[in-house]
Amino acid sequence: VTLQKGHNVCKEELAKAQPAYKSARIDKEGAKVDGDSFVFDVRVKNADDSAVKLLCTVDRESLAVTIAAPAN
Repeated sequence: VTLQKGHNVCKEELAKAQPAYKSARIDKEGAKVDGDSFVFDVRVKNADDSAVKLLCTVDRESLAVTIAAPAN
């Protein structure tokens, strides 16, 4: 699976979010390869204009997507 495919799968998953995000920006240039996964930094804007940073992890074999807040 290519980085572009991982980006697209992440984008599709973000579009399914409920409640829907007002906007989402995926940092493709800052993507990391972690073993069998791509990890993308994502900035989303909620309906109330609050901004949140998330991580979108895409499994390179199964294309399973996990979206979560970064661990601090």
